[in-house]
Amino acid sequence: MKQLKISLHDLELAFDNSDYDSAWYLDTVTGEVLPVSREAVQSLNDLLVGIESIETAMSVIEKSELPDLQRQELLGAVKVDFDKEGRFRKVPRQSTREGYDDMGTFIKMVMDKRLQEDLEEAIHRSRPLRRFKDTVSQYPDLHEQWHQFSDERQRQRMLHWLHLVGIEPIFE
Repeated sequence: MKQLKISLHDLELAFDNSDYDSAWYLDTVTGEVLPVSREAVQSLNDLLVGIESIETAMSVIEKSELPDLQRQELLGAVKVDFDKEGRFRKVPRQSTREGYDDMGTFIKMVMDKRLQEDLEEAIHRSRPLRRFKDTVSQYPDLHEQWHQFSDERQRQRMLHWLHLVGIEPIFE
């Protein structure tokens, strides 16, 4: 297992925000978590036509007149794109199934039978996540318990994934 300093906040953000329009990558050398949007990949393809080295690509981007945030994302995308050694690992998205399973497990822990029934009904209707969150938000204590439970489940999935890729995190 390789020990690596990683920002817990950045990794949680990556797990929460990966979707079909963006991906996040963990640099297994530095511990940096890089966002790469579909838009950045397209911009990168347009900008780097015919460029075959990472050094040239980085230079072109650094000299561009793009806004700083966009330039930073493109620099990250270049690192990922030119990675031949497997240094960058794509952070997995939390699946809808995992979120749904978390809700079901949480509902079983609720002691108030009437509330438990309301939550069960919420997840068996259309837009279950929205209905579940709406119901939970009506009860401040339950809302806090849900967030603690959900955060812990996500943290366990993150730790499992890190273990699978051979990393023992030192969270900052």
